[in-house]
Amino acid sequence: MKKEDTRTIRVGSSFGTKNVYLTKEQFVERWTSPALTVWTFFLDHADSDDAGYGQDVYNKVREKSAEVFERFYADEQEEASENMATASEHMARND
Repeated sequence: MKKEDTRTIRVGSSFGTKNVYLTKEQFVERWTSPALTVWTFFLDHADSDDAGYGQDVYNKVREKSAEVFERFYADEQEEASENMATASEHMARND
């Protein structure tokens, strides 16, 4: 059984007023949803070549979304580490 990935990244809301935290699965779903709509349209209204193209687009968006999540997650972890190091240095100077 595959272990659930519970890591999250912070993304801005639609209006930039608050942060939203998404798991990898939620992030990928958010970005693949439009591509799935296109693929479904091709399945319903086009020939098999177009349906195959729609599937390729969906798969590529899914793959890239997962890659972007990993990059965002790594950047957030690096930023958090830098902030911790800065805070530790500041505390050490004030002792």
